[in-house]
Amino acid sequence: MPVSELRNLQQQLRPMATELSRFDRAATARLNGRSDAILKPRGTDWAYRPRLWREPLAKPGQCSVTSPASLDGETSLFHDCELAEISLRQQRTRSADALSPYDFRLEVMHFRGSFLSLSIDLPPSVLEGLDSQHMFEVAAELKVDRPSMIYMRLNLRHDQEAKEILQNLPQDALTQPVTFDLSYADIEPRMVDKIWLDVIFPDPAMNLYSLSDLTLTRRPRAEF
Repeated sequence: MPVSELRNLQQQLRPMATELSRFDRAATARLNGRSDAILKPRGTDWAYRPRLWREPLAKPGQCSVTSPASLDGETSLFHDCELAEISLRQQRTRSADALSPYDFRLEVMHFRGSFLSLSIDLPPSVLEGLDSQHMFEVAAELKVDRPSMIYMRLNLRHDQEAKEILQNLPQDALTQPVTFDLSYADIEPRMVDKIWLDVIFPDPAMNLYSLSDLTLTRRPRAEF
């Protein structure tokens, strides 16, 4: 095969190799016995568990994580700390009652930045049938070593502008579902072309965050 043809073929196959590798990891997770079920509130018309809790990472453990750090093409870690004493690890869920195949841990030592966050891009399917009367619910199995405030922010790119809905998690109820009501976002659904979720850790120094699972569901808000 001529070198030029070989080079062109290699460039064509490289993206396919990435997708095949991701498919292989996802299939392995399913074949190892995890159901990947999602608990859905009544009326749910869309549900999703991000890849970070569903598929094995190509690199399950990292230290001194810089920003931005793409973990799986869907979830990224962001911070503004030059001295990044941050480590992360994904591991198989050990609890027999767990629904997610994997859990995720984020450990922070000294931190001199102003923010640390996980940003999760939601798939295009979230836009199908989207309505301004929809409510999103985020259910997370979250534990921390040191009590700390945590925020969740739902972001909608609407006509090239970002609409945000911010909610905080009570320190004594970190596993309570968080609800985002789109009726307060002032959007025209057909003009929304991207939705993503930020999990924000405003004071992360000397803390260990264990996220055993995270799921998102969508349902119409009740009419009164």
